[in-house]
Formats: sequence, C-alpha cells, structure tokens
Amino acid sequence: MSPTRATLVLLAVVPLALGIHYKDCGSKGATVSSVQIKPCGNGPKCILIRGKSATLDITFTAGEESKSATASVHGKVSGVPFFVPFDLPNDNACTAGGMTCPVVKNSTQHYSQSIAIKKIFPPVSALVKWEILDENKNDMICLLIPVQLR
Repeated sequence: MSPTRATLVLLAVVPLALGIHYKDCGSKGATVSSVQIKPCGNGPKCILIRGKSATLDITFTAGEESKSATASVHGKVSGVPFFVPFDLPNDNACTAGGMTCPVVKNSTQHYSQSIAIKKIFPPVSALVKWEILDENKNDMICLLIPVQLR
C-alpha cells in the first residue's frame, strides 16, 4: 500500500475510533454532528470510572426555535425494564450547559455537562438516555449512550 493510500485509510478510520457509540432516540428536526464523553475510551460502551467525573459534549444543529432548553438524563440498568431519572445539579442547558438561548432554528449549538460518577453507583452496564428539551418539554435532541461503570 502506498504511503498516500495508507494515510487516507488512517484518516478515514481514526474519527470512527475516537467517537462514542450512541443512537438517536427522537431528535426533533435537529442534526447531531458530534458527541463526546471525556474520559470514555473507544469501545462499544463508554467506560465511566466510579469516583471520577465525566464530561459530555454535544454539538448539533437546532431543528426548531425555543426560548429555553433543559437537560434530562435517565439511566436503564441491565435487567431493569425502565429508565430511572438522574438528577443533574443544574438542568438548565443554557446557563449550565453553555447553549446559546433563545435557540434559533438552524443554529449550531454546543452543550457541555460534567457529571460525577459516584462511588456508590454499582459497577454495571447501563443505557443512558440524554435529552435536551425545548420550552414545551419536547425533545430537541435525544441520545441513547451505552455505558459501563467500573
């Protein structure tokens, strides 16, 4: 393989290796362009270490206008058939998450939130449902992120 072709293959594979695995679960007209959790790793599940903090960063293009934005987080532990709410210290996605509000349709939005992964949390696999809600509590974006607590 030529050096140029090897470089192109590497450039095509590296972004996939660095991105986290997530599934859109009902983003309303929004286009999610980037989702990162630091630290996380690059496997099929994001590895979160109990007793540490993790930061979620989402970049998306808004599909609608909204005067405000609120974050909502739920977790579903393996074997449990429903999502359990997770309290954020401040769920205001504008002031605590760094979004630009009011949200303008087609604007690029950046949301960032740090959360403490408490030692009291059990070492389990879970599915995290992270939503950014508009002023009417409808999903602007909705992401399902598989995680492993260690």
